[in-house]
Amino acid sequence: MKKLEALESIRGFSAAYVFVNHLHPFPGTIFESLFRFGQEAVILFFLVSGFVIYHSCASAERPQTVASFLRARAIRIYPIFLVALLLAALVAAFTDRADCIQPTSLMANLLMLQDQPTIKHGAWFAPFCSNIALWSLSYEWWFYLGFAWLFLRPLRLSVTVQRWIVASISLFGTASYLVYPSQPALFASYFAIWWAGLELARQYREESALTFRAQRFPLLLVAANAVIWLIPAIHALVMHAYISPGREPFGQIRHFGAALLFLVAGIALSRVASLPRRPLLLCSKLAPISYGLYATHYPILIFVSSLDLGKLQTFAVATPIALLVAYLVEIVMQPRISALFSGRSRRQPTPRATLESDSSGTARVQGRSNEKI
Repeated sequence: MKKLEALESIRGFSAAYVFVNHLHPFPGTIFESLFRFGQEAVILFFLVSGFVIYHSCASAERPQTVASFLRARAIRIYPIFLVALLLAALVAAFTDRADCIQPTSLMANLLMLQDQPTIKHGAWFAPFCSNIALWSLSYEWWFYLGFAWLFLRPLRLSVTVQRWIVASISLFGTASYLVYPSQPALFASYFAIWWAGLELARQYREESALTFRAQRFPLLLVAANAVIWLIPAIHALVMHAYISPGREPFGQIRHFGAALLFLVAGIALSRVASLPRRPLLLCSKLAPISYGLYATHYPILIFVSSLDLGKLQTFAVATPIALLVAYLVEIVMQPRISALFSGRSRRQPTPRATLESDSSGTARVQGRSNEKI
């Protein structure tokens, strides 16, 4: 399997893994520990997002402006996001939790300010009606804003200046969070992870390979953030405070540690001539519906769980429903909305086997209709 196709498979894998992590179908079994890393799967998606967004923009036939890029991103992100909000509200009403339908919470989510206050002290607003998977979409949106300002016209900066600014933003965000925890500081801190994916794409486009030497900047920046996050962790250990691996500050250490591990693995695997086809093939089939699956699956799990079925029955019922909803929003709804706003037909000739950006700005692997990947 080609490397860019393998990258697309990672997208499908990340969404599927988060779904199984939230479904939790293997309690008390040897498989339970294999699905405890849902947050790390989101970090992997951040890296992939940085890669494909840069690759798409650098491959675009026409130079994009900040306005055109953000418009394309909004067309891609918000329709399915709105469906996810509506689905969360409907499930909340059905399960007697309608008190979560609050205008303030809804507006905060629409402005992409949601996170997880239960595990991050600086988070301002929770995901709407407990659709906890939506926490990462706010990070993605603010990453897009940062990228647009640094990379696109009219203020297109040099690579060196970009890196200095990214390092300053991220390190200041991490350090300032230790003094005064806030949501903007978290967005700024995690920008280093997303930008690390961009740096991988930048070298890959220029050299068709990755090297540790050329990737020193993202490796060192992510490592530096991890070291700073160690400060409150060490303090908590010394003070014998309550420790949870999924909560602050250990959650942040997990995130940046995972990002560093993924970077090292990605650079090392880039030197492999070919990647195994079969293990990635199924994930590549899920890639086209990965965003829809990620954004909408949690309310579905809440609804099915409210039926008090057994674990096996819950898995058997929730999985096809989640896949069907993901298919409807991604394959049926989203292309029509993208075509409506772009004014272009959904059916267009596509180049062979290359990672491109569709009319909505979504990076994907494209190929001829009769070609199997």
